[in-house]
Amino acid sequence: MASITSSQRKKLRAIFQELFPTEDSSRAILDSANIPVSNIKFSSASKINWFYIVKEVEMRKMLITLGLEVLDEFPERGDLKLLIKEIQDNSERIDEIEKTLSTIKIINESGQIDLALEVLKAITQPGDNEWDLTSKPGTYYYLLNNVVSRYQKNELPYLEAVAKLGDLKHEINLYIDELPNLLKSKGQNIVPFLKGKDFVSSSQNIQDIFTHQDFQFVKPSWEGEKVIGNIDHLVQVSWFCKGLRASQCVCRIARKDNNRTVGTGFLLKGGFLITNNHVIEDRHNLRKLFAEFSSFEYSLLSQNKGKEIRPLIEKYNFDTTTWLTSPMANHNSPIPGFYDYAIVKLVNNKIPISKWGFLEVEDFSFYKPQNGYPANIIQHPIGREKSFTVTSNEIVGTWNHYLFYVADTLNGASGAPVLNEDWKVIALHHAGKTDDGGFPINKTGIKRKTNRGILLPYIFDDLRKSQNIDQLSFLNKE
Repeated sequence: MASITSSQRKKLRAIFQELFPTEDSSRAILDSANIPVSNIKFSSASKINWFYIVKEVEMRKMLITLGLEVLDEFPERGDLKLLIKEIQDNSERIDEIEKTLSTIKIINESGQIDLALEVLKAITQPGDNEWDLTSKPGTYYYLLNNVVSRYQKNELPYLEAVAKLGDLKHEINLYIDELPNLLKSKGQNIVPFLKGKDFVSSSQNIQDIFTHQDFQFVKPSWEGEKVIGNIDHLVQVSWFCKGLRASQCVCRIARKDNNRTVGTGFLLKGGFLITNNHVIEDRHNLRKLFAEFSSFEYSLLSQNKGKEIRPLIEKYNFDTTTWLTSPMANHNSPIPGFYDYAIVKLVNNKIPISKWGFLEVEDFSFYKPQNGYPANIIQHPIGREKSFTVTSNEIVGTWNHYLFYVADTLNGASGAPVLNEDWKVIALHHAGKTDDGGFPINKTGIKRKTNRGILLPYIFDDLRKSQNIDQLSFLNKE
């Protein structure tokens, strides 16, 4: 993959524009390099054409291919030859960095967090033996030792320790993702920092928490077991612990007169609860309903061996003074303004609402739902015990404000959160269809038997039109 700076990109465009000033000549060189032109909109202006051509070719990771093809026709262009060499050298350096950091990620995911941090320290603090606790690796090292120490002293329950280490591994992986650009900006290469160094995992205590056995710092072998398909479905035990913690924020909504379940809901920041409009329908119905929260975490931590595990359950009345809603569209196509949500608040009980926490919403300025990735749903199907859908749950499409997925749901799941692989909310579940071929999943009318949710950004944008926007703390990203 070519890694190119804005300056190099500008020089390349200028050279290509000079050598191929017409649409016909531009098409001809792209054809020679076997680069499709179907996505390129040509105009009469050569400068505009080459802006979009380079953008398309770079996206296809064929910039070097095009450059070498041009050099075959114009071998006398020493400036182009030098520029291609610079891009190739930079790409090789970046690829080497990314491969090394990928290996560190594998070490981190295996549970050898201390070992991954030691390698990161060698990269970010070359020559230093002591930890710089003001740096990110130093901060992570301090947090790691704090969790292990508290667990050994029985100050931290097992599930909480696993969840904290899982969160820490996730934070370290995010930092690793940032490192290529950080090192690139400093003109550094990590290989000299690592040559001649031996790294040994010193903490069996971390392995004890994860209940793994004797991990070794070895180069991963890709000749043994394989990931089947394009997506790695392996997950850590800590991932399930995070899901268990997320489930505490999800409730059953039921009628007071007969305890019949009408839907599911979940808590957002600020004590707000969101469900579907078709679950509650009208502000006056709030007096007829209650929200029931349940948690197994306290029961699991009590370690009552041999006894049936019963969840902690608490019921809450609805506060009738808060009512923000958007109706459900009686149509299969996405209609702006029909987002099928209701946002309400609850009346505090002996266990405050805040004790159940709130679900984190994914930041869509960085995230985009991808087909094939999971849509995890926490729900109360037909009023049963709180349930997860974490298998056979792939996303199969998006169309405007609709998200389509094949995760199983049943009556009572309306208003459930649709979460991504990081247990962050991406959509509000509201419907499913298997008859008549299912839902149309795009504007061409192609149908599929799927479930469907409303993407959260559309709901939040609709809410920003509200007169009470200052009260809606969950709309703030901070």
